[in-house]
Amino acid sequence: MSPKTDLGEKRWIWLIAAFAVLATGLLLPAPDGLSEAGQRSLAVLAFAVILWITEAVSYPVSAALILSLVAILREARRIRTIPTPFWGPRKP
Repeated sequence: MSPKTDLGEKRWIWLIAAFAVLATGLLLPAPDGLSEAGQRSLAVLAFAVILWITEAVSYPVSAALILSLVAILREARRIRTIPTPFWGPRKP
């Protein structure tokens, strides 16, 4: 018999696993025919499914995490369009 594991400890493991899957989905090269936005969407979907199936966090918390991720990842692509004076001169 294995010793009983605290439910809180398992939740942390699943939460870390969900973020690892999200990072992996974002860092892998996109398959042919899949846009960058599509790749981000699939990564967030995989993150959400892990949270929902494992119940690592409550549903309202998962909703807040997912909406925040969608907003952050949507705006991440716009960072490239910030005017140069804001960041200073770019180095090639």
